[in-house]
Amino acid sequence: MTELTYKRINTDHIPQLIALRLEFLTSLKGAQPQEKIDALAASLQQYYSKAIPSEALVGWMAWAGDKAVGVGAMVIREQPGHFDWPDGRLGYVLNMYTMPTYRKRGICSQILEQLIAYGKEAGLSRLELHASSEGEPVYRKYGFTEHTEPFLMLRFK
Repeated sequence: MTELTYKRINTDHIPQLIALRLEFLTSLKGAQPQEKIDALAASLQQYYSKAIPSEALVGWMAWAGDKAVGVGAMVIREQPGHFDWPDGRLGYVLNMYTMPTYRKRGICSQILEQLIAYGKEAGLSRLELHASSEGEPVYRKYGFTEHTEPFLMLRFK
């Protein structure tokens, strides 16, 4: 197999980032109508074009030659602090995805290590994520634990 390299995501990688995000979401939610895919791709293009340069989103991609085969990113957010994290700077890890033929090669671990190192360097108070059953053992290996606060949601769309 081709040797893997890891690169921090920049705006040149937006097409590959969008493609991997769509593949990731399709693997979770199943096939979607083309108009939904197109609308999401356009929205992602807009978001990534702003969030990557401002470092509101940071991430790394695994490459096999010139093909992006894995990705992981983190949204940096600031909110009012808490006694346990007074500065309110948090990282939300998302979009951890490896193409099926490249799994079991440590890609998720390599990318997660980069995200954790970045979070520490940036002075974030904590990282959060929602884990799939497949990914949970990897996250636990790196010290992620279940959060005790309940999570509720109100949808508008």
